[in-house]
Amino acid sequence: MKKTILIFGIIFTFFYINAFPKTNIMILNSYHKGFSWTDNVDDAIINNLKNNNDITFYIQNMDTKRKYDEPYIEALVNMFIAKYTGIKMDYLISTDDAAFKFFIDYRNRLFGNIPLIFTGVNDFYSYDLSQFDNYTGIIEDVDIGATFDLIEKIHPETKTLYVINDMYVETSKVIKRDILNIASDYPFEIKFLENVTISDLERILSTLSKDSVVYVGLFFADRDKNFTDETEINRLIADYCVVPAYTSWDIYFGSGTVGGLITHGTLQGNEAYKMLDKIIKGTPISDLPVISSPKSYYFDDFVLKKFNINRNLLPEGSVIINENPGFFQKYYKIIITISSVILILIAIIIIMRIDLSKKKKLIMQINTKNEEIAAYNQEISAYNQDLTAQNDELNNLYSKISLQKNLLQTIIDSIPHMIFAKNKNGEFLFLNQATTKYYESTTEELIKHSHYEIHGKISKTETDYIISRDAQVLSEKKNLDDPEESFTDVKGNTHILDMKKYYIEVDTETDITPAVLGVAVDVTELKKSNLALEKTNKDLNTAFLENERLIGSLENLIEIFFYEFENFEDLLRKIFLALPQFIKEYSKGAVMLFENNTYRFIEGNGYNIENLNYIRIKDIPQKESRVFITENMYNEFENYMSKEDYKIFLESVPHSKLNLNIKIKSNKKFYGIITIDLGNNYNNFSNESIRFCNYFAGVVKLYLSISEYSRDINESYINFSNKFAMIAEAYDEDTKNHINRVGSLSGFIAEKLNLAPELIKDIKTYSSLHDIGKIYIPLDILKKPGKLTPEEWEIMKKHTSYAFKLLGNNEYFNTALNIALYHHEKYDGSGYPFGLSEKAIPVEASIVSVVDVYDALRSKRPYKEAFSHEKTMDIIINGDERTSPKHFNPHILEVLKNNSDEIKNLWDVINTDL
Repeated sequence: MKKTILIFGIIFTFFYINAFPKTNIMILNSYHKGFSWTDNVDDAIINNLKNNNDITFYIQNMDTKRKYDEPYIEALVNMFIAKYTGIKMDYLISTDDAAFKFFIDYRNRLFGNIPLIFTGVNDFYSYDLSQFDNYTGIIEDVDIGATFDLIEKIHPETKTLYVINDMYVETSKVIKRDILNIASDYPFEIKFLENVTISDLERILSTLSKDSVVYVGLFFADRDKNFTDETEINRLIADYCVVPAYTSWDIYFGSGTVGGLITHGTLQGNEAYKMLDKIIKGTPISDLPVISSPKSYYFDDFVLKKFNINRNLLPEGSVIINENPGFFQKYYKIIITISSVILILIAIIIIMRIDLSKKKKLIMQINTKNEEIAAYNQEISAYNQDLTAQNDELNNLYSKISLQKNLLQTIIDSIPHMIFAKNKNGEFLFLNQATTKYYESTTEELIKHSHYEIHGKISKTETDYIISRDAQVLSEKKNLDDPEESFTDVKGNTHILDMKKYYIEVDTETDITPAVLGVAVDVTELKKSNLALEKTNKDLNTAFLENERLIGSLENLIEIFFYEFENFEDLLRKIFLALPQFIKEYSKGAVMLFENNTYRFIEGNGYNIENLNYIRIKDIPQKESRVFITENMYNEFENYMSKEDYKIFLESVPHSKLNLNIKIKSNKKFYGIITIDLGNNYNNFSNESIRFCNYFAGVVKLYLSISEYSRDINESYINFSNKFAMIAEAYDEDTKNHINRVGSLSGFIAEKLNLAPELIKDIKTYSSLHDIGKIYIPLDILKKPGKLTPEEWEIMKKHTSYAFKLLGNNEYFNTALNIALYHHEKYDGSGYPFGLSEKAIPVEASIVSVVDVYDALRSKRPYKEAFSHEKTMDIIINGDERTSPKHFNPHILEVLKNNSDEIKNLWDVINTDL
C-alpha cells in the first residue's frame, strides 16, 4: 500500500498544474538583468511580495542600453502581442524612462487601461500625459547640484571637475544637459569624459592633477560603443583614480567613490511596493500622487581617510559606511555565542528540574493507571467485534486501491522515458512500457528478474556499472545523477542515456524495504545534433580566423573617419596614404576627384602630381562594380583629353600591367576614384585585397551617406525653425521684429557666458521660437490694446505650455522647447507655468527671459511708448512696479551691465536693418 501511494505521489507531482487564478503583475525594465540598479528595484518589489502566493510576476527587460531605435521598439511590440495575448495583466510596473515611454505609447493597445506604477523616470515633465491616465509613481529626482555644492565646499582648491558620462544612453544625455544648465554657477571648469575608451579612462584617471575632482554620472558604452557595466567603472575608480570621486547613484557608491547625495534603486523599489500594496487593497490610484525618489547623503569612511577629507565638512545626518567597528561590533558574534551558551545551560538546568518533578508525578499516575488497565481489558473484547467489521471495510478499500494502481500504471506507461524500480537484489519491482520496449520484452518477463539476468546478456561491463551505482544509492541513501552514459540495447545499438536514480522505501508483502527508483532519458539524437553543431562551429571558427586579418585592417582604416578634416580632399588623401599597409600588392597609385563632369588628380605615389594638376580628364563612362580591375587602364584616357594633355599625362604616369580601382561614392553622389598599380613581383591582386577594397568602398559609402544625411537633417531643422518663426511673425504683426532681435541678443549673451559652442548655436537659432505658442491664443486677446482681465491673462499665460504641442518629443528641438516652455519662469520662483527657481530653470530660458523683457521695454506697443536703452537698463537692474532684479539670473544681469554699450548698439543696428 505505501509503495503504491509513494509512486502515485511522484507521478502526481510530475504532472501537477496549478489551476488556481492569480494576480498577474508585469515589471518592464528599461535596461537588462544584471544591471544592479534594475535588479535592486525588482528585488525590493518582489521580496516585499514573496510571501504572497496569489501573485505571478512577468519580468521583461528592454535592454535599451545596448539597442534603442524604432525598428527595435516595433519588434518588442510584436513580441508582447505574440507572448501575452490571452494573458490578463492586472498591474504594470516600469523602471526608468524607456519602459515608461513604452507603456505611454502601447499600454492601452497591449493590456488595456490598467494601473501603471513607474519608477526612476528622469524627464517626467517632458512627456505629454494629457491623454494618459491611471498611473502614479516615483520621479528619479537626482540633485546633481547638491553634490556639486558639496565638492565646492570640501575642495575649494578645485580647478577642474571631470565628469564620467557616456554619450549614447538617453539618461546620460539628460544628465549632461542638467550639468550644462548649472555649470556657470561654479568656479571650476567642467570637462566631460564621454568620447573615450576604457583604456583612455584608466590613463586619464591615473594622471589627474591634485586640483581636480571626478564626478561619476552614467557610463555604459565607450567611444567604440562597447557596452560596459557599473562594476567596470567602480574598478577604474578604485584602482586608477588618484583624486576624490563623487556620485549621485548607489550603483557607483561603496567601491571607490567618496559619496554624495545618493539616489537608491532599493528605496525606489520599496516606494513602488507601498503604492502597489495600497492599490491592491482598494486605494484608488488617483489618490496616490507622483512623488520624488528618496535620497540621502552617503559617504565611505575608507575613502574619506584615503584622501584626508575632514568629516566635519559633511552634511549633518550623513550616513557613513566602512567605519572601524568598536569592541562590541568587532566581537559581537563571540559575545552573542557565549551568552547563548550560558542561557542554554541555564535553560537545561531548569528543564531537568522540571522533568524530575514530572517524573515523580508520573510514577504516582502509573500506579493509578494500573488499576484502570484491568477495567480496560473488559472493553477490549468488545473492540474485537468492531475490528472484524472494520476489516471488511478495509477489503473493500483494497479493491478500490487496486483500481487506482491500474490507473497509475497506465499513466506511467504513457511517459516516453524509462521509469523503473529495483530492490536491493537488483530485481525489477515495477517498470513502464518504455523500459520493456528498450529490452524488447514484456513486463511479465522482466518483473522479479535482476539486471544480471537481463542486461548481462548484452554487456557484462555495463551491467556491473549499473549494479554498482544502484548499490551506492542504497548504501549512502542519496540520489545520483549520471548524465550522458552509453548503454547498448538488445540489437547492439548504442544509446546515450541521461540517468537519474533516487533512494526510496517501498512496502512489500513482508516489510518495508529500501529500493532504487530510476528515470532514464534517451539523448542519443540530441547528442548527434550537438556533434553536428560543434563541427559547424569549428568550420565557422576557421572562417572567422581567415577573416580576422581583413577585419583588423578594416577596423584600423575606419579609425581614420573619427578624425576631423578641413575638407573632403584631406580625408581622401589620408585614406590613400594608409592603403599600402592593407594591400600587399600595392606599388603606386593616385586619387582622382570628380567635379563638374571632369576628373583631376589630387594625390599620388609614384605619379608626377605637379604635371597632372594642369590637365583635366573628361567624364569617363563608369563601371557598374564599385571595385574593378583594368589592364593598362590609362590607355583608355586618350579619347577623354586633349593631345597636349595626353602627352603630359603619359610622361607623368608610370606604366602598370594591372590597376585595382575603387569608386568613391555615396547613395547620392559620385566623388571620384582611387587607383592602385600592381607591383612588379605580383601577377594579380589577391582575393583578400579585392575583398578588403569592397568592404572599404562600402565603409566610405556609408560614411559619406551618413555625413550627407546628417547635414540634410540639420539644415531641414534650421529651415523648419525659420518657417516656425515666419508663422509667428505673420500671426502677431506687432512683434514680428521682436523675435529676430531676441535671437541676436540671446546669442550675444550666450557667448559672453562662455556656454558650449553647440548650445550657443542652438540659442541663436531657436530663441526666435520663444513665443511660438501664441498661435494658439485668440487674436482678440493677443491684440487687445488695453489691460487684460484676470481670465484673459490666464489664457495668455498658456502660450508657454502650448509650445509643447509644436516642439515636444523631438531631441532636435530640446533647446527650443526649454526656451519656449520656461522663458517666463523667474529666478525667485514667482514665474509661470511651473514656478521654477534658480538652477532649476534652463540657462537658455533664463537668457531669453532677460532679453525678452529688454526688447519689450525698448519697443513700442499699443499700450506703451518705446523706452530708451538707459531707462530700460535702469528698470531691469533696479526694478519698477512690475519688474524686479530678483526675477533674473544674477550672472546674466552681470553680463548685461558689463556689456551695456554693445547691447545698445546691437539692438539699434538690428532694429534699423529690420
